[in-house]
Amino acid sequence: MNPVPTLSVIIEWSNALLTETDRPARMMEALVKQASDLASEWDHGTVRRLFPIQTLVCFDGDQVDSDTISRMAPLARPGTHGPLGVEHCEFPGAEYYDLKNLGARRAAGDLLLFVDSDVVPEPGWLNYLWTMFRDGAYRVAGGVSFIAPDNLYAKATALNWVFELPPDWTDIRATPHFWANNVAFRRDVFAAHPYQPMKGASRGACRQLAGELLTRGVPLHINGAARVTHPAPAGLGGFFERAMAQGRDRVLWHQRFGSWWTQSVAGGLLRYLKHLAIVVVGTLFRFPRAGVRVWEVPAVIAISATYYTVFLLGELLTHLAPGYMKRRFRV
Repeated sequence: MNPVPTLSVIIEWSNALLTETDRPARMMEALVKQASDLASEWDHGTVRRLFPIQTLVCFDGDQVDSDTISRMAPLARPGTHGPLGVEHCEFPGAEYYDLKNLGARRAAGDLLLFVDSDVVPEPGWLNYLWTMFRDGAYRVAGGVSFIAPDNLYAKATALNWVFELPPDWTDIRATPHFWANNVAFRRDVFAAHPYQPMKGASRGACRQLAGELLTRGVPLHINGAARVTHPAPAGLGGFFERAMAQGRDRVLWHQRFGSWWTQSVAGGLLRYLKHLAIVVVGTLFRFPRAGVRVWEVPAVIAISATYYTVFLLGELLTHLAPGYMKRRFRV
């Protein structure tokens, strides 16, 4: 078995500004605890080689400053915090994928582990993703990202938003995609294939990169045991902005990669009808898995249908006012 590769953790700090105020602190606390657990289990030579883990907190200095980040999450302030060596990397004007790309250029580890500032790792997450790269066959591996169904709104998004419900398996499997909020790359792979965000879009580059890597023969894997919880869109404003942005990004995606039909208004209307059908059928068949009570089913369907109606509005406005839509809803 090969030795565990050296690690750099890259944390974007744009999502932290869009979520519940305690999630970034909880993310850092989980990271420190899990790294400490590993350091206590490994031999002295391994610990000296691998720790402290380079941890890069990457942020847009036009949106937030270093002192604010340190107040939001004390364990994210610059310095050594047990097993982590935290560095602040300011990139004025950089958005979500830019922060990841720029952070990767500063990273020194053989393995780059990307985790978002608004997710909270489940126990064992770091161990599962890090140590699997002892096997040289793994080049890119993601974990499972899901929404914990803590309330009715979270149950609706857990069932019908972008993330799937957590699977009932915990092994390592091949996968056609990964989530940018919970993924590790060997450094040479990411250096050759960074994210290439679409102009005007705020999401979708991970989907594009997954396709590029598979086309070039780089296998993708998912570790079913490496899990993080992701928040539902924060409040009514977050719900509206995320749906509008997702609708816009879908149009931009199809304009670049789709057919004349998928990028048309008619194609968007058909997608809307498909979304509604998936919401209704998916909720009726899967609601017990998300802890939804029978009497909550109509509300879950209504919340989800409203989201995809706003999603459609985002698509339509992108056709009518593309410049405005590309400037707005940067979430």
